[in-house]
Amino acid sequence: MNNETLKVVITAINAVNGSLDDYDFEEIMQICIDLDDELENDGEDHYLDLSGGEVRVMAKSTIDAIWTSSLIDQIKDCYDLRELPSFIVIDWEQTAEDCKVDGLGHHFSGYDGEEHETENYYIFRTN
Repeated sequence: MNNETLKVVITAINAVNGSLDDYDFEEIMQICIDLDDELENDGEDHYLDLSGGEVRVMAKSTIDAIWTSSLIDQIKDCYDLRELPSFIVIDWEQTAEDCKVDGLGHHFSGYDGEEHETENYYIFRTN
């Protein structure tokens, strides 16, 4: 386990309005070990279920690509684009960039729109 993992766990607990006092030492250690394993194996995107709620932990190095892809998928889900004339071409990258004005928290934190961060990760409360 590294210091960054502990910082992520503390930030995540704070994001769900929790406190380290809500957990005993063994529980914190297990959360850190599990998260450390997940981040080592697939450090891009991970959900962490805490007693106060769920958070999403996303690496800063990959969040823009995940955000862009997620926005494009969301737009395609919300609008029926099958009826567009063939001469209309959508610049999906620019469309996603235009949608980013509301910020990361607005998109990824369905609970409160907040974003929390450590040196290498963003943390968003999802419920």
